[in-house]
Amino acid sequence: MIPQGIARLRSELPSILEDAENSLPPVLRAELALQMQRLRDLDAEVAGITSQIEQLAEAHEPCRRLMQRRGIGALTASAFVAELGDHRAFRNGRQVGAWLGLVPRQQSSGGRAVLLGISKRGDKYLRTLLIHGARGVVRLADRHDDP
Repeated sequence: MIPQGIARLRSELPSILEDAENSLPPVLRAELALQMQRLRDLDAEVAGITSQIEQLAEAHEPCRRLMQRRGIGALTASAFVAELGDHRAFRNGRQVGAWLGLVPRQQSSGGRAVLLGISKRGDKYLRTLLIHGARGVVRLADRHDDP
């Protein structure tokens, strides 16, 4: 029995396949070996695409500026710049946050601002990247003394 998780599968499956004394049928052993190779091929493909995204982000000025912030890497920066498009469509960062569904929507009339619920509008993938980046920053905040 292999414990749950992709990391445990990657570490333990080769030894299970090499162990000739376990009761795995030959057909299952061959299929598992094939699937393990497919997993390795996919890992290599993902690594290549990630490398391309990192190179593109480094070459693009808005992405470089975003990556200077903690919690934002090449993947998040490139997704943010691609999704946002022309940043001049927003007056401030709060509007961007509301557009993404990170902060409550605001309905203003007659000088009175009414905060509505968090709408979860926008790109779910980008919102997820930003939230995971923020969680990482908060988790490591005690190691830093800057504001």
